[in-house]
Formats: sequence, C-alpha cells, structure tokens
Amino acid sequence: MARIAIGLNQKKNQQAAQEANEEFYKHHPDMKGRRIDPCNPDHLKYQKEWMDAYIKNGGAYRVGRYTAQCGEVAQACPCDGRLTVSVVDGTQRTNGVPGVDVAVYGPSDGRQISDSNGEAAFCSLAAGVYFVEVTLQNGRSYASAVQIACNQLTCKTIVVDLSLPPIDGEKRITGRGADSVVVQEPKTLFKSLAAYAAEVDERAKKLAAKDATAQIDKLKSELKSQYPQYNFEFVELSRTLSKVDGGNWETEDVTPDVDTPIPVIINTYGVTYEIVVQVKFKGTQK
Repeated sequence: MARIAIGLNQKKNQQAAQEANEEFYKHHPDMKGRRIDPCNPDHLKYQKEWMDAYIKNGGAYRVGRYTAQCGEVAQACPCDGRLTVSVVDGTQRTNGVPGVDVAVYGPSDGRQISDSNGEAAFCSLAAGVYFVEVTLQNGRSYASAVQIACNQLTCKTIVVDLSLPPIDGEKRITGRGADSVVVQEPKTLFKSLAAYAAEVDERAKKLAAKDATAQIDKLKSELKSQYPQYNFEFVELSRTLSKVDGGNWETEDVTPDVDTPIPVIINTYGVTYEIVVQVKFKGTQK
C-alpha cells in the first residue's frame, strides 16, 4: 500500500485508499510494493497524485493539507511527529540495507523491519528525544539519538558495518595407515625379513599421510561450504608420526609332517602408523 506524508482529518477511508492504490499502481507499476518517500523530492508528484485519487474516490482530508519535507514544520495540528530511518551500508554508503530490525524508544515506542530500500517509517510519535536502535543479522547493533518535533518529518540515517568478523580456529587431524606382509620360507623369502619390514613400514607411513591429507581436505571443504562468503587460509602448525600397533615378526611352523623334506615356516609382519597434524585456519570475508 502506498504511504504518503499527507494528513487526513479522520481515520483513513480504507475503500478509498484501496481504489487510490489500484489507480496509482496502474500508472506506476514500478512503484508497487514500494513506499512513497516524503524525503525524496522525486516522489512529491506521487504524493499529490495518490492523494488526488484518494479524494476522488471518497476519501476525506484535512483542510490545509501539507506535504512535509525533511526538517520542514507543517501547519499546527495535534502532535504527529514522524521519523524515517534509513539504514545504509557503510562499505557502499549509498546502498540501503533491507530486512533489518529498527526500533525507536522514547515518549512513544515502535519497531519495524527496513523495507527493500533500507528504510523504516514511524508515524504518530510524541515530541521528544528518541533512541534509534538498529540490529543486524550478524549480531551488531547501532544506536543513535534523534529529536522529534510535533508535525515535523525527521529523517535519520544510520550507517552500519555489514562486514563479517574473521573466523579463527585450530583442528587436530589424525591419519592412520596399516600394512602387512606374509613371507613363507624359503619359497617367498627373496630378501631379508628386515627388508620386507622396511617396505611395509614405508607403505603404512604413506597411507597414514594420505589419510591425514584426505581429512584436511574434508575440513577445508566443510568450512567453505558452511561459510561461502569467506576465503580461508590454512597453516600446518605441527606433524607427528608414531607407530601405534605391530612392528614385530610373528613366525609359525606349518610343516605338514615329518616326512616333508622341506619345512614350511610362515613369517607375518604387520604395523600401524598414526600421523597427528595440528592445522590452523583463518577465514576473512570475500
């Protein structure tokens, strides 16, 4: 519904207002859903056009009607202080911030959500000093005092900081890798048991490192998905490798019987390594 800074001498005629809205939006479809701003000189013609349509459709008006500009005192009448709060993004200066909670506290109280232009309008305020409080979705709040006078439109701009606070954190990542080998003497014993064990150790260490890398990549993906508006930097603070299980040969004689000319000895070696990586990350707004 179009809202304008023109006084009516009685409760608004809803039917007349509805017909005036339909007529106004027919000629100005781009204004549908937007408020006629008394602080915008380009909207003065819209105020007059809507009011003419309202009167034509049976709406009553106050004798000596007025169109108030910011800071302009209208003719004497019962106190009707009005306030328009504009919430502006401090990083852009000209961009209004929609969907922001705007509250006023003073002789009269009120609360609204800023519109698509970042504005919230309060009417029928008693004269006096008011505190305007703006609360953003990122938790920041801003407060400012303003003096409201009778029958005067006051405009107040609140500059806010929409930047997001940095994200700092650390994560302990644990990667594990295990490997083993079975050597039958003498059939598969082509090198020393120590050489077999060394190869198994290296493979287990590589598997542990691969697992740690996969978990770090998963952490990066989760943070970027959870905070798409951030860029992240990752720093590895420490990396510790340790053997957590195995590392010894186990030997088993599985010779079938005494008639077998060659004994069958099974040697089994298994080991598990663990890598603990301490990762620090920091996210800053894009």
